[in-house]
Amino acid sequence: MQIIHTSLSRNDDNSIISNTSILQRRAIVSISSGEGTLGKDATWDDFPNGRFGDSRSPAYGEIDGYGPSLKISNNRGYDVWGYPVTLDDISKIFINYLSKKIDILPWSDLGLNSETAIIQEELIQLNEKHCFTIASQPATDCSRSSDKIFGWGPKNGYVYQKAFVEMFVSKKQWEDEFLPKIKKNKQISYYVGDINDNFSSNLPTLSSNCVTWGAFPDREIIQTTIIEEESFKAWNNEAFQIWREWQRLYPKRTPSYQLIDKILDEFYLVAIVHHDFPNESALWDILIDNE
Repeated sequence: MQIIHTSLSRNDDNSIISNTSILQRRAIVSISSGEGTLGKDATWDDFPNGRFGDSRSPAYGEIDGYGPSLKISNNRGYDVWGYPVTLDDISKIFINYLSKKIDILPWSDLGLNSETAIIQEELIQLNEKHCFTIASQPATDCSRSSDKIFGWGPKNGYVYQKAFVEMFVSKKQWEDEFLPKIKKNKQISYYVGDINDNFSSNLPTLSSNCVTWGAFPDREIIQTTIIEEESFKAWNNEAFQIWREWQRLYPKRTPSYQLIDKILDEFYLVAIVHHDFPNESALWDILIDNE
């Protein structure tokens, strides 16, 4: 599966582990109450619990206690990201990452997962529209657990994924372009937040979306990845703080500093899930359609 463009690798038994810088940043232990409405904890605890795990799980948030940081020296930051002064410059940085011309973003310090190739063109098109993507996964319907791209978990199983993307989008673009189209489609769920902790969603309070699951012999359905309100709110704050960390590379009142200030003030973080997973292009058709 593919979350946080670089997010996942496999254990020796082919079960999923997380190795992204995002999951290595701040432990979100405070929201792990062990309560919830999603079913049995045991089915989740076979897999590591990080940002995309179940916040009810006792293992949820078992990542290091460090706060947001770029995990890169200032000099290397200048070499890799330069001195952006326009939104087009920011787009170019994200597209260079997706094209493997650079190997690090402020939100991710590892290389791309193989799944990204499946939706690379769509992600590039979104970034060209100033939608800065930091997490994504393509849909798949009943791929074998041995599949070289989508496979995970025990042998002789089948895995499923819903298309998902998380990105920074200007408030105007969200409200004028994306939200009207999403409101017409009952198959899409979303969470939206900004730097001031304003939050909205088209889901009931404290809802969750399972976006990756698997069916295997002799065990219950295993759900490895969810997008939920509590963890999104916690991550929303951290994701914007990473912009602040990037901004600190540049002296105040410089064009690069002011550009990031503008993004902090005028952009949302949005997480969007399309539930029609048999239709692999459904989410991207809606987001990229220019009509």
